[in-house]
Amino acid sequence: MRDIVPVNNNGSIQFKFTVEGQRYSFNPIRGGKYANKRHLGIAAGIATQIQNDILASVFDQTLDKYRHNPTAAKPTGKARKEKARDNSVKQLLPIWDAWVDTLKLSPETKADHYEMIRRMIVKADAKVTEVNWLTNATIAASTFNKRLGYLKSCGKWAVSEGKISENL
Repeated sequence: MRDIVPVNNNGSIQFKFTVEGQRYSFNPIRGGKYANKRHLGIAAGIATQIQNDILASVFDQTLDKYRHNPTAAKPTGKARKEKARDNSVKQLLPIWDAWVDTLKLSPETKADHYEMIRRMIVKADAKVTEVNWLTNATIAASTFNKRLGYLKSCGKWAVSEGKISENL
């Protein structure tokens, strides 16, 4: 068996390998950059896990087991209770809509990522503190990065307007 190693795919990290005649190619870290040493280290660990699973005959052909899903650090104690009171009950959709309205976009521009993100928020019934609806979406890395950027801008605006206590 050949070693599984991270490959530079236009700046992103990709694995290419064959198991029992089946060819696999996937990005183990959503938005992972080949130039980022931390991302490469995580990818190397995932490659080792894949190799071990192949040797142990427990390889996950769906590759879901091998996708890196970082979890955000959770606040503890009093800070967590305050944040829960302030942000958790707030729905993201009204904040998103208010922010988009302030941008005064043309209908054509609004129909692009802005409308797609709105649909994702509605479908997930997302609250301000939730991020899984975006991180678990099956979208291209470039699309993910664009939408994440829009959401970060929305969060900054919501903090400046006093709608939420902090940008998650």
